[in-house]
Amino acid sequence: MPTDPFEARRTGVLRLRIATASIGAAAVVGTGALGWSVAATTASASTGTTTENGELSDDGTTSTTTTNDDDQFVVPSQLPQTSTSGGSSHASSGGS
Repeated sequence: MPTDPFEARRTGVLRLRIATASIGAAAVVGTGALGWSVAATTASASTGTTTENGELSDDGTTSTTTTNDDDQFVVPSQLPQTSTSGGSSHASSGGS
């Protein structure tokens, strides 16, 4: 008995729909898992405690603090003085 072409087509369409739905579901689950992972990492990074030097301790225990402030950004108390000795105050590439 020969195979009915209409039945074969219906079976093929059904298989294609199942495969498409499976890929779509996997993409949704993967995207959700990635979002969950990023959110969990961000939340765990922001739950530490701050010491008196501004250092972050992840586990809440005391941490070693340093008093070396050489690498800290310091706002200058005065702005740099501008030069008033002739010439233009505009930047130039030197070309004409």
